[in-house]
Amino acid sequence: MLLPGGNVLVGGSFTQYNGVARGRVVRLLPTGAVDTGFATGAGANNAVTALATTTGGQVLAVGNLTQYDSGSARTGLVRLTAAGAEDAAFTPPLLETRGASARPRSWPAASCWCRAISRLSMARP
Repeated sequence: MLLPGGNVLVGGSFTQYNGVARGRVVRLLPTGAVDTGFATGAGANNAVTALATTTGGQVLAVGNLTQYDSGSARTGLVRLTAAGAEDAAFTPPLLETRGASARPRSWPAASCWCRAISRLSMARP
């Protein structure tokens, strides 16, 4: 995904980019080098299939992930700060707890994960 200023945000199933450890999300400078100012820590534990940015510069990452850097339980969606760290305060609105795991209410108990995401612009009165 192309970002303002020419940086590029990439998600996938990789754990390194050009020899630099990156947990399935990396931000590249316009030169193609890893942007070390975007630090994801261990990153996602499984593939990141899509990314979107918020108007505040945060990043939404979706995929087959059940954990992100801190080990927090995630159900396919995580929000990152503009610097790449997990936003631990973010909890998707449809989560409910079932035993030891949290899943969106609309998802079946089977293994489900997000494959796409889109940012909507909504006019407010």
